[in-house]
Amino acid sequence: STPIDSHQQQLSSHKTHLNNLVSFLKSYSSLWLYSQDQYIIQHLFNPSQRFPQKSWFHLFVVLRIFNVEEWIYIVRNGAVPCCKGAMLHEHASCVHQSDDEHLEYCWEMHSSEIPVDERDQCKQAFLEFCGMLHTAQSLKLKLSSFSKCAHINSELKRGMKFKKIHEVERLAQAVYDVVEEEGDITDICDIGAGQGYVTQTVCEMVHSKAESHVLPPRIIAVDDDDDQIHGSEQRIDTLSKKQETHTRNIQHVNCHLSYHGKEFSNILSAFSRKEQDPRILLMGLHCCGDLTVACLNIFVSNPQVTHLVSIGCCYHKITEPEAFPLSSHLKNLHFSLSSGGLSQACISPSQWTMANSLPQFKQHSFRCALELFLRDRGVFKCKYVGHVRKSQTKSFSTYAMWVLKRMLEKASLDNNTRNVTILEELLVQKTLKKQLEEFYEERGADPKNDVIPSVQIFWCLRALLAPLLEAVILLDRFLLLSEQDSIDDVQMIRIFDESLSPRNVMLIGRKCKKKNIG
Repeated sequence: STPIDSHQQQLSSHKTHLNNLVSFLKSYSSLWLYSQDQYIIQHLFNPSQRFPQKSWFHLFVVLRIFNVEEWIYIVRNGAVPCCKGAMLHEHASCVHQSDDEHLEYCWEMHSSEIPVDERDQCKQAFLEFCGMLHTAQSLKLKLSSFSKCAHINSELKRGMKFKKIHEVERLAQAVYDVVEEEGDITDICDIGAGQGYVTQTVCEMVHSKAESHVLPPRIIAVDDDDDQIHGSEQRIDTLSKKQETHTRNIQHVNCHLSYHGKEFSNILSAFSRKEQDPRILLMGLHCCGDLTVACLNIFVSNPQVTHLVSIGCCYHKITEPEAFPLSSHLKNLHFSLSSGGLSQACISPSQWTMANSLPQFKQHSFRCALELFLRDRGVFKCKYVGHVRKSQTKSFSTYAMWVLKRMLEKASLDNNTRNVTILEELLVQKTLKKQLEEFYEERGADPKNDVIPSVQIFWCLRALLAPLLEAVILLDRFLLLSEQDSIDDVQMIRIFDESLSPRNVMLIGRKCKKKNIG
């Protein structure tokens, strides 16, 4: 097949994949469309409310058979374990939807505590859950990986943590490979350059490896924060005192870019060269939210920008509908993620452990219970919680008292007299702590870990969908570029180790070269 045929096949495959993702996610929209607190109060704490699927009531009953450790295994592996306890740490086999024997075995192993009169309906819910896991696994993005990495000397590494070194080594090598392969890139522009870790590494590579008769690309570092720019310049000053360096060739530009990227025209003059037309490579490492979208729009709309190497992050900062969806294909599907879906796409199941998950389950349980406690007393939004210290989550009453006092301070500043009155009346009650503890116990909290099982289950179900929500965002961006006639090559590649850097998909775009006439 020709390259064009191969491109069309890839494009068709990604469109089909996106269609299937949208269809699947729509059927489970109640898990991601709403905020956690809103959904749990409406459904899990109120049995009179209808569940999104008829069998979900029994689903939440049957899923209580898994303990916290087993749930973390399910979230990380996308499948139900075939064993319990210590065996989980020995790469236990998983239950797959098509494996009837294992399904039956796992059901019998986990369901011994379910009442006999509920077993049939709970078993059906269990099988549906296994089917959901199987489908979710099949819909995850399967991408090739980038394994090369640049060698960074100790001076360039100064100030970088292990995760940052891992990212810089690989992205710098990927950018250098594109520059070497193309041979005619005149400028490299790093969007959201920050302290300049990637910018400086790329600069050293392209200058030190350039042949004497070849003019290396100019390096431009763009950021909208004077402190970050100053930090990058200080790094260069320090580096130049330690070793011979090319990083003094980096030009810094302060420019704020909106999602449309139109402000980029203000700095295009920095790329002008009398001897040739600019061919600019735009790169970005973990540009937050709309800034990645700005990179895409700059690449699409500016003929001078001929290459793109981009890795996005912070999906919760994306502005809808301006910055999502982007492609005509997804827009035609009339699909939106809302703030709930965009936030959930940031969840990183690969990083879940007992150490970091249990405190989160506990805090989510506290937050949801307090939300309901306040709603019953006429306060309809638990605002101003902010950062919570470990000492403030020793018990539900400790957490609640701290939040209530904080809410009272903020309500007073906001002149919210209604909330001030309600909160003051609550806080003067001598029996408030006892009321809070009894209320939390009535919500079904596990006395062993203070976690409400339904909250834990709901959070884990949301986490299982997170890779699929991220896949929608990534495929939408891929298709946006693929729909442009001027762009003839688009690739998505996994560039980082997911356990170190979960936002690890690199989007590479190349434009067609102009043909000489005559």
